[in-house]
Amino acid sequence: MRVTIITKAQIHTKEYIMQRTRKRHIVFFMTLVLVISLNVVTLQSAVAGSNGQQIQVQLRTPGLPDQIVRLVVKGTNNAGNYVVFNSWPYSNPAGTAGWWWKGLVGIEATNNRTGITSKCIAQSIPQTQASNWVYITINPEANTCTCSAQNCACWCR
Repeated sequence: MRVTIITKAQIHTKEYIMQRTRKRHIVFFMTLVLVISLNVVTLQSAVAGSNGQQIQVQLRTPGLPDQIVRLVVKGTNNAGNYVVFNSWPYSNPAGTAGWWWKGLVGIEATNNRTGITSKCIAQSIPQTQASNWVYITINPEANTCTCSAQNCACWCR
């Protein structure tokens, strides 16, 4: 970085004013480009319903308070890559906020009460739909599941 020492007489010269103005313009445009690029990234992730869905999983055993102590979701993300979401939420329901899925997705939810891991598959998670979420409900006692999305099938093994 170069430091230039100027005198009071030079402060108001036309050349100095032009240099200062150019520097301000450069800083302004660099800031503008940064703000626009950040907004584009934000907009891309905000439109989840148009390129994959976030998934919310709920364990529902009739009459019993279940908690999901471990949630694993595996499958194709919005970028077309195979990814694995792994969390220990200690909640029910638990979701994949910030992660978007489409197509065939594997789900493993471990029940805190029994320690049993329900392993289910949701088929045809839609790439597009009106909302940003698909809701998967698992009954660990009956080893069954349901999927909220249209044309989405779910089964457990």
